[in-house]
Amino acid sequence: MTGTMETPPNIKPFVLDGIPLNGIDQKRMRRLRKSSDRTGVPIPDLISEGIDLLMAADKARRELPSKIVKFPRSQ
Repeated sequence: MTGTMETPPNIKPFVLDGIPLNGIDQKRMRRLRKSSDRTGVPIPDLISEGIDLLMAADKARRELPSKIVKFPRSQ
């Protein structure tokens, strides 16, 4: 998603199933629509799945240093 733009106070952002779509550009919305048509999965579910995948990848990246086994160096 692109950087969120400030919404003027007199404009209410478009929300789909509780997900604000004002930060999603038109190109990405078209991709979501095509994916939704192809898979039969509603757009809000695709967005939620994407967020879940991003959160899981971030968690795995943060936990990686604790999972690396350090072997003693032989000289």
